[in-house]
Amino acid sequence: MAAKRGGGRKAPAPSFSLLPHTSEASVRAHGRTWAELHMNAAKGLMALWGLDAGKAQWNEKVSFQSDTPEDLLVVWLEELVYRLSARGEVWAGGRAVEATGRSLALNASWRALGEGERPAREVKAATYHGLKVERAAGLFSATVILDV
Repeated sequence: MAAKRGGGRKAPAPSFSLLPHTSEASVRAHGRTWAELHMNAAKGLMALWGLDAGKAQWNEKVSFQSDTPEDLLVVWLEELVYRLSARGEVWAGGRAVEATGRSLALNASWRALGEGERPAREVKAATYHGLKVERAAGLFSATVILDV
């Protein structure tokens, strides 16, 4: 007799994945909403760095606006790269207050990079190469190539 699984519900799609890329790295992020897409792209970047969100030490409201969804995603990821590389700040999560294809406002949580803690890989920048935000089957998806 075959066992029933999950009451016929489909398993949720992964929120992000790291993809192989020659001389660079890429993150493929998914989300049911604009906010979820941006949060999952940030989680992918954190995974590439090999850093845990850890315990938040402070919260800050941040907001970004852009002309296109692609620009907005790059601006958001560039903020995370800048904060880690220039200020030693690690994104510890957040909650979106507003998220559209052209604006993102969130209550972000941050923590200081711990003593002796280093990212597994250096990320120099998020690139526009081949970047396209798409929507299909109720999910937003984007693949971002990162200069490492």
